[in-house]
Amino acid sequence: MIRSFHHVALATRDLDRLCDFYIAHFGFAAGPTFGWQVGQGPVADLLMGLQGSGAEVRLLTRDDICLELFRFDAPLPSPPVAERGLHETGVSHLCFVTDDIAADHARLTAAGCRFYSEPQDRIHHRIAYLRDPDGNAIELLEILSDPHPFGWVRPEKRREPGWE
Repeated sequence: MIRSFHHVALATRDLDRLCDFYIAHFGFAAGPTFGWQVGQGPVADLLMGLQGSGAEVRLLTRDDICLELFRFDAPLPSPPVAERGLHETGVSHLCFVTDDIAADHARLTAAGCRFYSEPQDRIHHRIAYLRDPDGNAIELLEILSDPHPFGWVRPEKRREPGWE
């Protein structure tokens, strides 16, 4: 039986830049680094459906979240494409819960991050979207009150009976 969600993996052309972004702006800590030389990862090739791959991988952790960041030396990634719309098939965005979206919006804007809009007030939450340096969409979510469909993600809710 599947027990839980473990991590999200992102591929990047600039591993240092993407790691620095998530460490500096989202509070992640650098975890283990590993990888394999081009053509020396037959199990990785088998698992990922690749041939002759080579990659450097870095894990970033924060609380119970893990980001696995890949920089592939082979096969070489396709050139970056224009920002993929959030409506397109595939992973739409990553979402981070904040307790002060206005402060985080100001901090990230001052750091050069591009938001689509100012945070928007909804009935039970405030929300804003931005892009990381590789163009991956990120949602910031401040939950204001219950009931909210994602209210269970708040740490204090996970400690209540029945949310273990």
